[in-house]
Amino acid sequence: MLLMHLKQLLLKHKDLKMGKIVQYSIENFKGGLSCSEAVVKACYDLGLVDDSLINIATSFSGGMQSGCI
Repeated sequence: MLLMHLKQLLLKHKDLKMGKIVQYSIENFKGGLSCSEAVVKACYDLGLVDDSLINIATSFSGGMQSGCI
């Protein structure tokens, strides 16, 4: 569901380059966020989502116990 939401945002904001999201995500991940948190925070930093989605992303990394791939 989270990925579907992010995909819809990207389709809506075609002018936003995917590379910017990837760049921000990598920086966030290196800063200590989990993979799901890093991607959602990148979208938040770019003004695509509100900060409540970060809490949802946290449950994907810790609650599912699958780790980052």
